Amino acid sequence: MLRRISAALLAHGRPGPVLGIGDPASVYIASLPPDYAAWDLEALHASTAFSGSADPLDALSACEGGRFTAVVMVRHLERTQAPLKLLAELHRVLADDGLIFLQVPNHGILARRILPPAWMTPTHPDEINFFNATAIRRLARICRFRASLGPTWLTRTSGVFCATLERA
Repeated sequence: MLRRISAALLAHGRPGPVLGIGDPASVYIASLPPDYAAWDLEALHASTAFSGSADPLDALSACEGGRFTAVVMVRHLERTQAPLKLLAELHRVLADDGLIFLQVPNHGILARRILPPAWMTPTHPDEINFFNATAIRRLARICRFRASLGPTWLTRTSGVFCATLERA
């Protein structure tokens, strides 16, 4: 996963500040070349007036528009109270050609439809939003992003899926 996100960012993104949201995201962005300035939420909070808040919306609201060239969000959107507000705020702080590389659990997986519930891995207790490919495309459209989800077969069979959201 690390190689795939890093490769996609290097291939489709452009050098500049990259924000990592979610626990493993900071690991992904730390491996980028030096011309991609890596920011995680802790660094962003420390540089804003909202340094005591754990809510990413607080730190993002203090950022100027167009600050980041990309965002890597791993396992966070399903845990946020307001996914629409978060994506709308990310749209504001992204540069005009900015990208979001998103990884979320796939609740549209085919196995959820055909296997007994007892066979499925339980969801994480922090997950309050459940996404499938259709939901991610709809969120992206509402928040003025173009969504690319990759191979259709993967969104039906994988327990997680990645999406690239391009600022429209």
